[in-house]
Amino acid sequence: MSRVGWWWVSAVRDPPEPYRSSFRRAVDSVQHDPQVQALLQTWCAESTGVIPAHEPGHGRPLHLAAPASRLEELAWRTHLDEALVTSLSSEVLGHDDRSLQTFVGTRKLSPFSCLLYGIGPTGADALPGFLGNMLLAADELLAVLPAIEGVLVPSPVEREKVLGRMAAWLAVVGDAADTDPAEILDALPVMAERAAQRPMGLLAVRTDL
Repeated sequence: MSRVGWWWVSAVRDPPEPYRSSFRRAVDSVQHDPQVQALLQTWCAESTGVIPAHEPGHGRPLHLAAPASRLEELAWRTHLDEALVTSLSSEVLGHDDRSLQTFVGTRKLSPFSCLLYGIGPTGADALPGFLGNMLLAADELLAVLPAIEGVLVPSPVEREKVLGRMAAWLAVVGDAADTDPAEILDALPVMAERAAQRPMGLLAVRTDL
């Protein structure tokens, strides 16, 4: 069975303190993992080289350059524990409205590695939380919404460039036939906008099965 990476993004009311504490500890543990920091620094330094190798004269990708392999490893290592994700409930979220949450799943790869490849280190650094994992109160979300939209809601021309890079990544690492890169790119800004209009906070968690 293929490994599946998941990114769950949802509007959230003030969750119980035990969950907030568990979430903070989980993200801190991932963020300060020495291997994660080493992979992150390598990707930031070599991101311009994270280009799938192509056969001369052909557009078909053959394999990943070494920095690309490290980017995919970085994405998997920054997933949160499955138990933390399965503990999410309507009680934790403060609602059971399906229109206020979205799930993005990709076979064979982490959906966030695809997004990272599209937006690059500068874009990733501008987003709140740590590499797609975040828990924001309503006032915090309003403060960072312009940054989210600045990265993930680019001009039409830049959007096509980002989606093109993401599609190339899916073609090499994941299952391009099963995944629309726009679903990954739009997941966070769409839910952030809906949450901000309520106003509510925002929860985003990444895991794999």
